[in-house]
Amino acid sequence: MALLPYRLRPKIIVRQTAIRRGAERDSVVWKALSIYYVRGPKVMRNQAIVRALSGNRKWQALGMLAFLTQDVRGAFTRQPEVISEERLRPGQHVSVSATKPLSRKEQKRTGITRKVLERQALADVAAAAKAADSTS
Repeated sequence: MALLPYRLRPKIIVRQTAIRRGAERDSVVWKALSIYYVRGPKVMRNQAIVRALSGNRKWQALGMLAFLTQDVRGAFTRQPEVISEERLRPGQHVSVSATKPLSRKEQKRTGITRKVLERQALADVAAAAKAADSTS
């Protein structure tokens, strides 16, 4: 059970205050927070960039802050890695497997690299195609 009721949580209080003050006042910070909470971070970043182009220093600072935090966060998160792509012909099927990615330390220790995985995937596809051709 939560310690605080939903309406008394700090995140909710800040969100409600930002939306209320952003609509009523001319404060750049509250306006930016209200845009962030109502429309999302991408719209807030775009608005900050557009308003910064008009020369407003506060919006320039908020735009840079939003731009940098979004891009830095994206740069340090793991992205999906395509190992192999194959075109299917009629009668073929796909089997997809997913495993937990190895850490860099584990990859070095086991000697698994992207090239090794690509070769292995291509060899598996070739073996499956050869097996399918021999059975038909």
